[in-house]
Amino acid sequence: MGSFLWIQWDRLGWPLPDQILPFRGMLQIAQEFGDLIQRPVLPAFSSSIQDIEMVSEDARLLLVSKVLDENEIKHVVRDLTEIFPKKIDLLTLF
Repeated sequence: MGSFLWIQWDRLGWPLPDQILPFRGMLQIAQEFGDLIQRPVLPAFSSSIQDIEMVSEDARLLLVSKVLDENEIKHVVRDLTEIFPKKIDLLTLF
């Protein structure tokens, strides 16, 4: 699945992220993708684990999720904007 993410990312033509932040259940896939593009993968983010200090300021951040849960995404993006990432991109599998 990590290679599937790489194919999707390549098709989009977006610049590579500085860091990858997976949602619950996506850590292994995110790690495979991170290995392919040689980028660090942060611990899985969930509503119960909110250590946003692990995200580098001014980083281009990629969120990786199984499905688009609009409420969860809004909550996470709101929290992450407190640390001023340069850009937040989102890839979902479904």
